[in-house]
Amino acid sequence: MTENALKRILHEAENRWELNSVTVIHRVGLLNVDEQIVFVGVRSHHREDTFEAVQFIMDYLKNDVPIWKKELTKSGEQKWAKYNPKEQQAKARWREHQKL
Repeated sequence: MTENALKRILHEAENRWELNSVTVIHRVGLLNVDEQIVFVGVRSHHREDTFEAVQFIMDYLKNDVPIWKKELTKSGEQKWAKYNPKEQQAKARWREHQKL
């Protein structure tokens, strides 16, 4: 389910911009609070395409990719998969020309 959602997002990004390559890494497993969980790398001949594609991929990843998280705290564990209104607003700017 997660991989299919990522494939759809990457396909859409490749349709919108002239991209040479895209790499997305989303780490799984036990991570510390200060560790990076996601990496999006894009290569293109045009700097603007690169920057926009990275923002697009992150905005859609944060909203449309089913990733569940679990926090381990002193008071126990808490599972969550909430969508942040700020992230939803970031995604909304791409909807004008949405093809997904």
